Amino acid sequence: MIGFWIATAVLVGLIVVILGVIRQLRRRRLASRLLDESTTQAEIADELDELDELDDVIDERPFIRRNHWIPVIVGVGTFLICYFLVGLKWPYCLTTGVWGWVIALQIDQFRVAQAHAKIEAQLSRTIDFLVAAIRAGAALPLAMNQVTEEMKSPLYEQFSEINTRIRLGDKPSIAMRRLVQRVPLETFILFATAIAVHWEVGGSLAEPLSSVGRTIRDRIQISRRIAGASIQAKLSTLAIMIVTYLILIMMYVNDPEIVGGFFSTIGGQALVSVTFILQAVGVLVIGHLSKLRV
Repeated sequence: MIGFWIATAVLVGLIVVILGVIRQLRRRRLASRLLDESTTQAEIADELDELDELDDVIDERPFIRRNHWIPVIVGVGTFLICYFLVGLKWPYCLTTGVWGWVIALQIDQFRVAQAHAKIEAQLSRTIDFLVAAIRAGAALPLAMNQVTEEMKSPLYEQFSEINTRIRLGDKPSIAMRRLVQRVPLETFILFATAIAVHWEVGGSLAEPLSSVGRTIRDRIQISRRIAGASIQAKLSTLAIMIVTYLILIMMYVNDPEIVGGFFSTIGGQALVSVTFILQAVGVLVIGHLSKLRV
């Protein structure tokens, strides 16, 4: 019975993933068609209905989101498997569930951090291309269209949305504000502010945009240095945890009867479980302290 529910959950998860991939491909296709200069106004009008259906998805949802419910499901699922299938005592199963939640949470945070680092690095290179195109004499809309054609995901979808909305008549300031809503990072706020101000008041954009690019590169470099320095604290925490486990194993090998009897009592189970749960809390605290905003 439990196997049936596990298989059902896996099947539902696969369906959700497939639907998400189809939606992403559909958004990219619509953006590419609307950016194509050979597309007629009638074809654009036909595509607008489909584009309006995606407004809520494109305008309000960030380009990448934290999956808060997935770590919870992993933790609960780990507890149930440990208790019903493996047959361990509930304090040990609770500890296993907490560690499953912590590990899944750390993986999700790492995924989001990598996506943020990737799109910020893409924005830094894109600004350099924009500055070069503007200094060569290209207008800003034309330069953004040319740069967008050379982009890769995830920045491609964001700039395609900007170019499409400006082409269809939206104010550039509104398009930039929606960009910040989708990518709520300091680097994108700085870039969107510079572009919006230039579009409103005019003037030379090459020098301000070049300064923005240098600022973004400096910020990325400082963030990488901070991430490298925080590795020492994470390794220290990992070393202390490993030493704790080694001491536990040595105690069990030295006198399995006493240690086994301790593990079989409710007091021993509670103490061991609280120890491992506090270690999980320590991992969360160290991870939170190592995330500094630049």
